[in-house]
Amino acid sequence: MAAPAFAHLFEHMLFQGSAHVGSNEHFELIQRAGGTLNGSTWVDRTNYYETIPSNQLGLALWLEAGPHGTAPARDDAAEARHPARTS
Repeated sequence: MAAPAFAHLFEHMLFQGSAHVGSNEHFELIQRAGGTLNGSTWVDRTNYYETIPSNQLGLALWLEAGPHGTAPARDDAAEARHPARTS
């Protein structure tokens, strides 16, 4: 797998759950708190952003501590995102 494809896979995997939340729950919690979030990958970078009300900073930090500290490396989650790339 080329480096940009690998980075793109991790971009998607970081939102597939963590020790703190289940799959896609990260998006749901930020949106319910009045925020927006997304990520993107280009040839030499991957970036993530969240815009949240200031009184929700604790939620955002708690959510970010999960996937960025211990990104999920589950084969089933990777297979669901890129089936041809994980074999």
